[in-house]
Amino acid sequence: YGIPEVSDEQAIKIDQLELVLFPLVAFDQAGNRLGMGKGFYDATFSFLNEREKRPQFIGLAHDFQQIDSLPIEEWDLPLDGICTPTRYIKN
Repeated sequence: YGIPEVSDEQAIKIDQLELVLFPLVAFDQAGNRLGMGKGFYDATFSFLNEREKRPQFIGLAHDFQQIDSLPIEEWDLPLDGICTPTRYIKN
């Protein structure tokens, strides 16, 4: 997608992260998110779900992206909250 990436020398280990911001296409009040459909974030961070300590997973969205409900799959990572321009929804 042409997104700049850090070099290996600049990278930190995923275990050292305290916060991960997730882009999304849509979300519901329960904190479920609809991404771009490739499962990149779910696959990258899935191993952290098994750990006692993991980073906070926060979705970033506009208010208009909220819908009534979304179907969830077993591999979908739960978000700890969603931040919009007008509010923060804690899950």
